[in-house]
Amino acid sequence: MKKNLRPLLIIALIVLLTWFYASGGRDFLHLSYLQGQLDYIKQLYQEHPFQVILVYFGSYVLITSLSIPGSIVLTVLAGSIYGTMAGTLMVSLAGCMGACIAFLMARFLFKDFVMEKFNKQYQVINEKMNSQGLSYLFTLRLIPASPYVVVNLVMGVTTMNLWSFAWVTFLGMFPGTMIYVYAGRKFSELDSLSGILTWPIMLSLLALSTMPYIFKLLVKVLYYPQAKDNLN
Repeated sequence: MKKNLRPLLIIALIVLLTWFYASGGRDFLHLSYLQGQLDYIKQLYQEHPFQVILVYFGSYVLITSLSIPGSIVLTVLAGSIYGTMAGTLMVSLAGCMGACIAFLMARFLFKDFVMEKFNKQYQVINEKMNSQGLSYLFTLRLIPASPYVVVNLVMGVTTMNLWSFAWVTFLGMFPGTMIYVYAGRKFSELDSLSGILTWPIMLSLLALSTMPYIFKLLVKVLYYPQAKDNLN
């Protein structure tokens, strides 16, 4: 990246973040606020579906790329507005795009900062990636408790290419995203985000723990024969 472009992009990001918080953007990501506006949002969606989808998608990409807290609330909201399948696809695409932007910002704009701030996490993740490959990232994406922001940033300063990061992120986040979107059916009844952790939801999350083993098997089937052919 050109040296004269990098400071301009950093300044633009600072201005964007300042505008977001100064304009009260963080308040719009509170569960109670969105619950109070739910009927109005649904009405808008019925009247102007394309515009509502565009605003929702753009907002999701913005907060995930800039590492602003609030993506879980928007994920659950998607289930209430768009339904499980459409909501899951929308959140997965927007979340993947936001993660890729954060990945690129860490690589080209904030590499030194990320290496210094998250050095310990970088050492662990880099070692695991070298030993386990893409299956490690897939596992991180499956676990809802994984630090989403840290994974995006630290992966950006590893040698992983963007395409691998993107498709593994999309596939890894898809099952957990579907569970949270499905929980959005009762969005208006939630007292807090912890209210989505019903027994069916927790059992579904537990089932996700088996998927890294399936993914490792899939990687072996797809990549190991190719590796053998390359050696012959």
